[in-house]
Amino acid sequence: GLVKEAATAAERGGAAPNEGVPRARIAVPYPQPEPYARILHEQLAAAGVACNGDAVRPLADRVVGRWLLDLLALPEHDFARPAVMGLLTCAPVVSARGGRLPTTTWERISRDAGVVRGRREWADRLERHAAWYAQRADRPDPDAPDWLPDSDRRAAERARHLAATVDELGRELDRARSLDRWGALAAWARGMVTRWIARRRDAWPSIERDAADRVDAALDRLAGLDDAEPSTDLETFARALAAELDDDLGRVGRLGEGVLVGTPASVLGVDLDVVVVLGMAEGLTPTRPREDSLLPDVARRTVDGQLRSRDERAGVERRHLLATLAATRERRVLVFPRGDLRRSAEHVPSRWLGDAVERLHGHRTLPTSAPWVTAVRSLAGRM
Repeated sequence: GLVKEAATAAERGGAAPNEGVPRARIAVPYPQPEPYARILHEQLAAAGVACNGDAVRPLADRVVGRWLLDLLALPEHDFARPAVMGLLTCAPVVSARGGRLPTTTWERISRDAGVVRGRREWADRLERHAAWYAQRADRPDPDAPDWLPDSDRRAAERARHLAATVDELGRELDRARSLDRWGALAAWARGMVTRWIARRRDAWPSIERDAADRVDAALDRLAGLDDAEPSTDLETFARALAAELDDDLGRVGRLGEGVLVGTPASVLGVDLDVVVVLGMAEGLTPTRPREDSLLPDVARRTVDGQLRSRDERAGVERRHLLATLAATRERRVLVFPRGDLRRSAEHVPSRWLGDAVERLHGHRTLPTSAPWVTAVRSLAGRM
């Protein structure tokens, strides 16, 4: 199945240095990101093989992007306790002075105070909770331990600090709701990241630093919409930002460091010694054509060939694959998955794999005992 395909590619990538082939001269192209990208990255990581290429997680799943989207969603969730605490814990959120927030303690305090949702509830219940601790600290029980009054005062202070933090978030969202320009809202979002997310990013993983830079670029693009649309609102800005961050996958690693992974289009022009092509099954390679509901092929043909039809897109895929194979100097491996356990389905070899078999074997049927054919048992079959 697909997992075994990816595991086979990882094994070959890991063994290549022992055969004198640098990993930087190896590529593992797959026909489509879903489901191959995530599975392949997982198998390469499990095998300890470094890679570079198309990322598998969009900016919406990275620290800064996720935090901004969660912030903009707070009013929709009516400041529900899980939403607020999730916002404060999903990123390295800091106080106005730059110190880390006591989020673990705040989680317990908000739960003990009985907060459910609503800005008024956060203010009232946390103040009542703080007042109870402060009163007990001022009138300690003679039988209580000596340390309890100081502990109660700290608990009261932390409850009020949490209430002030939620109030600050609410007032900032109120301010954003009063803005009606793309540029002003983009500047507000950038200011919120600067205020709330840890300023020093040196210790962040490089992929998170790069993702934060790409979020800044996405905000710049949205700010540029002032020239096209004179006014907007916070809800429209939030939807546009979500679309921008969800579409931007970016890259992982640096070109030349580790095995190159991605679609055949992303491998074009790279000088390779070994290529391991995944998904050489009908329906995967070429990818199954789907009619575009907005621009069907009938409409595409009316613009004098300026837009490709589905058949032409399959031709482009084939040219990309042939160019990748032609640019590889030593070894070309085509992997055919015989089944897909996710759908309990069996695959048949791709017509393009049949072309390669015909050149080697004289006919298009894949032989079972040829020196250039290796059958790999499935993971289930090995157990």
